[in-house]
Amino acid sequence: MLNKNVAKLKLPKSMGRLHNSFNVDMLRHVVESPAEFLSRPLPKVSPVHFSPDNDDGDLHVIERLIKQRTRRRKRQYLVHWQDLPDTEDTWENEAHIRHVVHWKHLLKELRARRR
Repeated sequence: MLNKNVAKLKLPKSMGRLHNSFNVDMLRHVVESPAEFLSRPLPKVSPVHFSPDNDDGDLHVIERLIKQRTRRRKRQYLVHWQDLPDTEDTWENEAHIRHVVHWKHLLKELRARRR
């Protein structure tokens, strides 16, 4: 607490651009109820991500691009992940996946299939 009206919070690195001081009227205590979230699907895997925060050891590799679309003026690709079923295919922004080593090959393969 900075004072009786302002609390300073520890935010995760992913929220580093946010200011960490909040008016206490904006905050509330959270009562955890894990059963409430059991029916929600787990989030999809993301592209290969090399960072010190990624300690789960899972590595997901793009096997092929299936489709292309534009959403909010950003190009997206439907990605099929290696060793995962088709039900796990995800739409990914081009900016998040174009860093992969075989990106040019993936694009050529997609364009060849679309002809």
